[in-house]
Amino acid sequence: MLLRIKPSHPIVVDDKRNLSIGEIPGLARIVKDAPAWLLELLNLLDGTATLEEIYSTLLSRGHFISQEVFDQAIKEIRRASFLENIEESSKILTPQEQELYDRQMLYFSLVEQNEKPGSYYQEKLKQQHVFIFGVGGGGTWVSLNLALCGFGEITLVDGDNVEFSNLNRQVLYTNENLGMPKVKAAEEALKKINPNIKVNIINKFLRSDGASLEQLMLSLEKLISPNCTLIVLAWENLSYFQENTAEEAIHTLAHHLKIPVIEIGADPLSVSVGPLYVNDHHSTCFACVKSQTQQTYYSPDKTVQALQRARLKDGRQNYKPLNFYQHAPSLSIAGGLVVDQLIKFVTSCEAPLIIGKRYQLSLQSYEMNIEHLQCGPSCSQFLRKRSL
Repeated sequence: MLLRIKPSHPIVVDDKRNLSIGEIPGLARIVKDAPAWLLELLNLLDGTATLEEIYSTLLSRGHFISQEVFDQAIKEIRRASFLENIEESSKILTPQEQELYDRQMLYFSLVEQNEKPGSYYQEKLKQQHVFIFGVGGGGTWVSLNLALCGFGEITLVDGDNVEFSNLNRQVLYTNENLGMPKVKAAEEALKKINPNIKVNIINKFLRSDGASLEQLMLSLEKLISPNCTLIVLAWENLSYFQENTAEEAIHTLAHHLKIPVIEIGADPLSVSVGPLYVNDHHSTCFACVKSQTQQTYYSPDKTVQALQRARLKDGRQNYKPLNFYQHAPSLSIAGGLVVDQLIKFVTSCEAPLIIGKRYQLSLQSYEMNIEHLQCGPSCSQFLRKRSL
């Protein structure tokens, strides 16, 4: 096995031979008055020699340490997660991709604890195929971050065209795209940003139009590729308050196919991220969260509740309809948080925070509210009822 000190952990030595492996508090280690052999050992851990060869080299250079001391030093270095096995370096990333994602792979090296090189985690991103439903405010920022981070394949689903009012907050569009289908304009932008990824487009609205849930799911099955690994629901989701919506069909089919789904929401007052539905038939499911969301959302004041229900009825029709409150800062924050969580979920370099949870950040106070969402005792009955 060829091991080296992680590139994310620089070795710093002062004039008193105090040394630090790494520089991030909690992930670094300081050794005071380090012995000369330890400095030599750290230099030799560069991935070019086995541990046996390194020990022999130390002895040949006059560092007469016992095998037991050497083994204990290696054990402590490994326990601190300072080493990576370069024999597991990437087989599928091109040299261009290795350079492109270099800084991100340093992050993976920094936090991982399994002696895997950063490229090991970057490969996992390249193997993902993400479906994004909605390429508006939230969807453009999510797809931009996915492309920048190297998710291998992205499919964009939306039937809208680019309008002038989109340009202040939907990051992939410019004046030259006015009148174009959003998915086409987004595809062109993403390919320019990262030509290493694959982008597919589906220029189509998903509307219920009175169809049953089963009919909607059958229609969806024709759209979703067999190799889809993640779904981002980035348009308005009324399925928590209405029956037989396209969004409910997405959730139900994704549960059946065991495809994880994540939700996103943002406006100038707050950012909402999650929940992430793993859909492994063990974690929190959409059906149970639906009832919990209604309990949280609806006011105990009967008048206020009646007005809330009226506003959410029949696609939010109202006496005087209102467009959504949105601006670029909140959308960019939400998009970044969503992709950060997807990276952690896909790679397991760190634990994702939003499985079975919905995080809401107030942009007025910066206070965080966390909804802990769990399945109820009737969950299995719903799954049997909705199974295909």
